[in-house]
Amino acid sequence: MLCSDMIKTRYKLIIGAIVGFAVIGGIAALLLQYFELYSDMGQTVSKNPIQQQAVNMAQLSETYQAESARIISGFLAAAESGSADVAALASEAQKSMLALSLPPQYRQKHLSEVLLLGEIRDAAMSEQSAKASAKIAELKGIFDKDQ
Repeated sequence: MLCSDMIKTRYKLIIGAIVGFAVIGGIAALLLQYFELYSDMGQTVSKNPIQQQAVNMAQLSETYQAESARIISGFLAAAESGSADVAALASEAQKSMLALSLPPQYRQKHLSEVLLLGEIRDAAMSEQSAKASAKIAELKGIFDKDQ
């Protein structure tokens, strides 16, 4: 009886060890898969061009000021010539302004200019030249104040 109890105990230990190794192996496999996935995500995120480039706020500010000044001054010069299609010019200038990347400190000014360009376009399309001229003067006032 003593010998059969020892054999049963041995089998229990062997089966317990096999089950333990299987559980440890399963956990190790899960951890390996997790870290591979985590590593792949890290590589994907590090390849993202938005995260690769640190935004230089001073450079962004200079670029925005130069580009917005070029767009607005070009629009004002063309609109004041008198023979131009103001609605098309305002629409094109508005699209160009909306394509710019801007620093946070210029959001209010940018919004004002874009909305004024939309109002100028709408007034010119509905043939309200007095209203369009007033809005152009308002845009010129904002532009001259910032220059």
